[in-house]
This record gives sequence, C-alpha cells and structure tokens, in this order.
Amino acid sequence: MRNFGKVIQGTFPAELHRNIDQARPTGAQVQEFNKAIRYVHSITDFYLMTPYDSHTDQTISYFQEYLHVFHETKDVFLRFRAGKKVKRAAADVYKTLLQ
Repeated sequence: MRNFGKVIQGTFPAELHRNIDQARPTGAQVQEFNKAIRYVHSITDFYLMTPYDSHTDQTISYFQEYLHVFHETKDVFLRFRAGKKVKRAAADVYKTLLQ
C-alpha cells in the first residue's frame, strides 16, 4: 500500500490535468482537481496509519483529520457512482458476454 500511495499520489494529479480538452484547466476544474487530490491523499494516509501497533492522541487526531478531509471531499466522485439502472445494464451485458 505504501508503494501504491507513492504511485497514485504522483500520477493522479498529472492524469487529471492530462485528460482535459483545453491547454489550461479552468478555475472550476482546478478546484475539482484539488478536491480529488485531497481526497486521495486523505484516504491513502488514513490507510497507511492503520497498521500501527498502538495509537496515541496525536495519531488519533491524524485519523480524525484524514476522515474529515475524506468526507469533505468525497462528493467530487459522486457523479461517477453507478446507479441501479447502470448496474442492471452492466449485469445484462455481463450475462450476454458469458453466453
């Protein structure tokens, strides 16, 4: 997971900027990019701290901060969430492919 964190935190911002149509991102896009990057950082950092054998008040406060940032920024990905209709369509395509 530590290696994954290094890779995702290095490539995710570059990929966000690469997949836009214009040369420079708009102000709204930059805000969305920063929100997505903060989300990825918070969830990665949270996960990397979980294997510690024991936790102090300081590490607990880190967990709380990571979770706060996670919940504050997760809405940036909600538009990509698959609804019931999409899940049903994907299941139908999967069945067709199996046949």
